[in-house]
Amino acid sequence: MGLSPRRLSDGVSLYSSASGYPLPRSSVPGQQAKRPSQHLDPADPFLVAANATRPGPKDYPPRPSGDAGTLSDVEVTEYFTDAEIPWAPTSTRTSLDSLDKFDDLDTTSPPPDRGMLVYFIYLALGVALLLPWNVIINATEFFRARFAGSPYQSNFQNYFSVSYTATNLAALAFSITQQHRIKPRLTLLVTLVANAVIFLLLTIFTRVQGLDGTRFFGVALTLVILSALSSSFQQSAMFALVARFPPLYIQGVLSGQAVAGVIVSVVQLIITASTLKAADRRSQHDFGDELYRAPPAPVYAGADPYAWDPVYHHAPPYRRSLGPDGQADADDEQQVFEMRAFAYFLMASIVTLLVLAGFVFLQRLPFFQYHLPKPGSQTTRAVPFRDNWRLVTATVRSIPSLITAVSLVLFFTISVFPALTAAVQPVTLAPGLLIAIHFVLFNVGDWIGRFFSMFPRLRFLNPKVILAGALSHVAFIPLFLLCNYVYPGVGSPRLIPAAIQSDAAFLIITLIFGISNGYWCSLAMIAGPGAAVDKERAGTIMSFFLVAGMAVGALASFGVTALACNCNSFDIS
Repeated sequence: MGLSPRRLSDGVSLYSSASGYPLPRSSVPGQQAKRPSQHLDPADPFLVAANATRPGPKDYPPRPSGDAGTLSDVEVTEYFTDAEIPWAPTSTRTSLDSLDKFDDLDTTSPPPDRGMLVYFIYLALGVALLLPWNVIINATEFFRARFAGSPYQSNFQNYFSVSYTATNLAALAFSITQQHRIKPRLTLLVTLVANAVIFLLLTIFTRVQGLDGTRFFGVALTLVILSALSSSFQQSAMFALVARFPPLYIQGVLSGQAVAGVIVSVVQLIITASTLKAADRRSQHDFGDELYRAPPAPVYAGADPYAWDPVYHHAPPYRRSLGPDGQADADDEQQVFEMRAFAYFLMASIVTLLVLAGFVFLQRLPFFQYHLPKPGSQTTRAVPFRDNWRLVTATVRSIPSLITAVSLVLFFTISVFPALTAAVQPVTLAPGLLIAIHFVLFNVGDWIGRFFSMFPRLRFLNPKVILAGALSHVAFIPLFLLCNYVYPGVGSPRLIPAAIQSDAAFLIITLIFGISNGYWCSLAMIAGPGAAVDKERAGTIMSFFLVAGMAVGALASFGVTALACNCNSFDIS
């Protein structure tokens, strides 16, 4: 479209006499022009991503010479509706002519978020998102006891981790390619119900005693995979939905994820502390117990000290490990594990159902409804596969630094936490207590870092700054390699000396490590949708690369462990 050499009816030129360029709408004297039928907001993230195509002064049409015609009162408005808007890009980096990019914009003022209800419901949705995995890994003792005697007693965590991460990645990849077909609100409702059902099934199985270790492993692994599948679709739908809201609400979801970790780790710390106190009380009777457990005959090297006891050899493996009188102790211990797992899974079910009720209520709030896409907009139309794939690639190309940043942060974090950090031995504290405290401090630090991103003065959304911060996160790897870690059963000497032999120093490093992880990850996730050409796909794509960073970091943890122990990290007894 070009500019016709017209003049205003009062004789004032449409061109600045000094520059020869069209005057801004606010600068044109005379009759007020009507607003274009399709308003373009220069602050819109889509236009920000296309700034490279913004025309310079040389791109404007030449100043007309001579006596051009004049505009009538009616023709004044035709200039603004027919002419190109000077600051609007004439094209994007990809051809998306078949899509209307701006018809879902609402130019009315948003209603207030009264009482921050929408924010807190999004925070609760973030809690529900990571609660499944946190609860499953926290029930380690229960699963180890139930898998006793099976080939999976010692390595079931590896199977759980690989299955969960692989399923999560595959489901997120599917969500990216089918973003135009997925309805975020319906997906969230279905996945929340599915997770609640999975938790109820796990709660029931804590009371089922008829399955042996191998069969129960198959059941548990199936439920873990289903939970990963449900959580993955829940994550993609949640970030696709919250991407349409201001950055504060993205931060709310991210904070909710950190809250889930804090809750579970604090519960674990309380349980560990109470267990240590109980162990101290029982230690007073250890001498008498050892006398009772002694076999009635001398035992030579390599002999079975309990060969004389037929009851012992007919006991389950986890009971045999405690000796002939271990049946009563094992029964008590097994009941503790089952009750603990029962409480974890039941709590997760109740929390998930409460979050589901909150999400149903959320959809009635005016502030939430204001940010939903309008019917017939780009985000609600069916898109051909070719155009959809072009949207995906265009979105990835528009935020490469942020994608790299979120992947690197999680890669550096998972490569050492908890594979290396959980192997650090205390100097003064009890071993179990130090590890429990370190989990709490990491999760609290992660929450603090995500909370910092809530404040505008600390919210640096420049992609280069975020990428630089993500790269600086690698500095924690050598710091943890200098700590006092010990791998049982490894006789080879350390390659890196233990220069940091202080519980306080280790815990402080862990806290700062968590803050760095939460802060840079949160900034990348907040900045992604705002800088991308497609907000909803950007949320899903950022989630995919976040999980991808975790998966690659989990594989890299074997290499870090091998460097730390100077051994084969796949065969640590």
